[in-house]
Amino acid sequence: MKKASTILSLLFLGATLVSFKGYPQYQTQNNHINIYDIDLIEVEEELELGFDTAPYLPEGFNAYAGMETTLDNLGLVEIEENIDLGFNTKEYLPEGFNPYQGMIFAIEDIVVIEEEEEFILDFNTKKYLPNSFNALSK
Repeated sequence: MKKASTILSLLFLGATLVSFKGYPQYQTQNNHINIYDIDLIEVEEELELGFDTAPYLPEGFNAYAGMETTLDNLGLVEIEENIDLGFNTKEYLPEGFNPYQGMIFAIEDIVVIEEEEEFILDFNTKKYLPNSFNALSK
C-alpha cells in the first residue's frame, strides 16, 4: 500500500512539473531599478561595555558638550615660504597679472597640524587605583 501511494504521488508530482511552462504571466516594459527609489535604513547599534559607566563619570556629564566647531576656534598656522628664483619675475609676467585670480576657497583643502602634547599628572595614580589594577590586561 505504501509503495502504491508513493508511486501515485510521484506520478502526480511529475505530471504537475511537466505541465509547468516556466513563462512569466506578464512582461514589464521597464526592468531597470532606479537607485534613488531605494530607501536606505541605517541601524545604529548600541555599544555594550559589560558594565555601568555612570559611577565612573561626573554628575551631569554630556559626551556631546562642546562638539560645535566654528572656523574661529581653529588654530590655523600660516607658514610663509620665501622662494628666491634669482631673477625678477615681473619682467616675464603680463601687466596686471594676479596669480590668485579665480582661486576658490575650499575648507576641505585645509591641512590641520596637531601638535602632540605630553600630559604630566601632578599626583600618584597608584593611590587611587586598586592594588591589582593593570591597564594593559584585558
